[in-house]
Order: sequence, then structure tokens, then C-alpha cells
Amino acid sequence: MTEFIDKCLDKCLSGKALKRSEIIRLLKIEIGSSEDEYLRKAARKAAEKITGNNGCIWCAVGMDYAPCPMNCKFCSFGERWELIKESRHINKTELLRRVKQYVDGGAAYVVLRTTEFYSLDMLLDYVPDIRASVPGDYAIILNTGELDMMTAQRVADAGVYGVYHALRFREGQDTPFEPVQRIKTMQSVTQTDLNLISLVEPLGNEHTDEEIADLFLNAVSCGAKMSGVMARFPVSGTPYGDTEQVSDEKIAHVIAVLRLSGGTSVRDICVHPVTKEALNSGANVMVVEAGAIPRDAEFSQNEWHGMDIDSARRLLTECGYRVAPPPAKRSRGTKKCPCEGSNLEKFLQPIILHALHRHAGNGYYVYLTIGKYVTYGETVPDKAVTYRYLKSMEKRGLIEKNEGVYSITEQGEECLENWRRTLNDYSNTLKILTKQLEK
Repeated sequence: MTEFIDKCLDKCLSGKALKRSEIIRLLKIEIGSSEDEYLRKAARKAAEKITGNNGCIWCAVGMDYAPCPMNCKFCSFGERWELIKESRHINKTELLRRVKQYVDGGAAYVVLRTTEFYSLDMLLDYVPDIRASVPGDYAIILNTGELDMMTAQRVADAGVYGVYHALRFREGQDTPFEPVQRIKTMQSVTQTDLNLISLVEPLGNEHTDEEIADLFLNAVSCGAKMSGVMARFPVSGTPYGDTEQVSDEKIAHVIAVLRLSGGTSVRDICVHPVTKEALNSGANVMVVEAGAIPRDAEFSQNEWHGMDIDSARRLLTECGYRVAPPPAKRSRGTKKCPCEGSNLEKFLQPIILHALHRHAGNGYYVYLTIGKYVTYGETVPDKAVTYRYLKSMEKRGLIEKNEGVYSITEQGEECLENWRRTLNDYSNTLKILTKQLEK
């Protein structure tokens, strides 16, 4: 098994995501065994190489403490559970105070987290106020409801760095959400200037190794830059209130596997709740949160479970990390206005997938073939861009390369099918918008 772990480490450091079967094989290593210890050390080595030993603090402000009609079985906000007796919303003064406290303490990410139906307009109105009042090198993240491609681009244009969104365990069973819709939102995010953050969550003891692998690979295929693990918290009064929380050892084990599974495309691995075991097993991002928290029946006036920004910074340092700002933002450069079609390059991924779905071929074949699609109108796209996409898609497991020939993988076929559905919905939306603009 140690030879297999070494092979996975080498594959990770070369930039390639592991296959589903490889991830499951790592997950099945007995927790607490010598092989598990070897796995965790390998994952920590990968974290050092990939992140440069940079650790980050993720600070979330729960904006609205209010009953939610979605009634997800693991969320304390479900209106059916009747745990929230009096609603409360964070106002701008309190928000700016918390953001300043976090940024002054070294936060890399400031997250505005809301329930499903919180006003997006209100959230976006807060962004320039935060930037004006709290200078610093930090990223603003939204964790809110579903987004289509046009709305996601609007979020990006407002100066937001990224969006947290995840296909959660047993989506559609433990939640009323359609898995396809969750995936569409994740894809919409990465087809704009936003970064996607997507954890494997909320992890319970009943979830299988296969489920863990599938959720992680979905995040990878959607282009997540940060992933990781969040445990499910048994809140009394919710359907999962009497269950036992996943052990710290299990969380550290899964963290180690995911660190090795994402190659270099998933640079950062987050863990919640944090432990030294998890940080020493490959996680490099930890969470500080306050306000409305779906893992608690009470509004948190102070940081949840006593993990404040100073404690987080000390813990990262003790585990050998440097507390660092977020990775460099995507360079937007001097783009044309979208009215000139500047965003059409975003459809290069489904075109490549379809070309390889029809016929495997080398990079030059792909380069020539995609120029025949209507997006380009027989104009061959930039060769460097094409090869960069091929390399990125190979790392994410959507395509594979053998002896110079690219072919689509099973994961890529699933991604292509998701693209078909997403673009069909997008097309219908554009038809309606075109008619409205004619009036």
C-alpha cells in the first residue's frame, strides 16, 4: 500500500487528479493503521509543495438568522424544526466591524453567508462598502442561493472573488434541492471570472467511500479551486440531532485522501471543524465563523466554539504554515465589453469535450477541429489557449492523454452532458431576454 500511496503522491505533484477507483482505494485504508499514518504524511508533504506551506483563514459572517422553508435535514434553520424563535439579521455596522476584526487578524477570505432567499442585491451593495471601509489583501466570497451564468457574472463584476457552492451528500434526499441545479450553479460560477469553492459536506458516519469520491470529483470537474471536508453537526431538534459526529481521525483521514486526489488544480484544502490532525494531514485552510450558523440553534454573538481569528492564526503557525493572503486574483486585463462577444471563449471546454467525444486525437487535431464550431465561425482560436485548456482539463480528469492522443474520460462524458443541459437552459433564457430587449 505504501507504494500505491507514493504513486498517488507523485501523480498529485505532477498536477493530475486521481481516478475514482484510486480515491476509493485510499479511503478504504484502515484509519489508525501504519498505512494511514503514511498516507497523512504524504498528504502533508503534498500540501507543502503545492501551497508553499501557506495557510489561510476563512472567516464567515452568517448574515441572516431566520427560519428557512427548504428544511434541509442537517440544517438548524429549517422552519419545521422550530428552533429559531426570533429572527435576526446582521446590519451593515456590525458587518463592517466583524470584517475589520477578521482582516486585521490576517483573514484571507471574508465570506458573506446567507440562507437561500436572501437578497442578492443587498449582498452586492455591501461589497463596495466593505472595500471602502476595510482596506487589505483579502478575498470576498458569497455563500448564497443558486446562480445562473448571467447572475454569476454580475457577482464577478461587483468585485467578488468567488462563490461557495456544493453538491452535498444525498442531495435531493436530505434536501429538497435538485442535484442537477446545484451542479449548474457550480458550472455557472466557473464560466465567469469567479473562483469556485466547494467542500465535501456535510459528512456523516453513514456516508460511503464511494459517495465521498463522487462529491469530490464533481467539485474537481466543475473547476473548484478549493475543496476539503466539513463534518455534519448533530443539532438537537433536527432530524440528525441524535447521530454521532464523525471522529477527528476520520476527518483527518479523508482530508489526506482529498489532498492527494485533486492534483495541483485544487490548491487549497479546507477543514471544518479544524484539528491539528487535519492540518498535519494536508489541510491548509481553517474556518472562523460568527452570526447565523446552520450548525447551531443559537445566534453566535462571538466566534463559534471559541475559534477566533487569533486562535486560528496560532494553530496554523503551530502546524508549520505561514498565514498568507489568498492566491492572486484572476487577471481580468483589458477585456472587450461583453456586448462584443468577449465571453464566448468560455465555451471552449464543452467544444473540446464534444470534439473528443466524437473522435480521439492529438492536440493539433483538437486545435483544428474546434475552429469548425459556430462559436468561432471557422476562425481557429489561439493555439496557446487551446493547449492550456487541454492541460487543465487533463488535470481535472475530464480527458486523458496516452502516447500524445487525447480522449474523453467517463467523468468528461458526464461533464459534457451537464454542459448540454446548462447551455440549453442558457439558450432559452437568452431568447426570452432578446424579446424583452426588443420592446
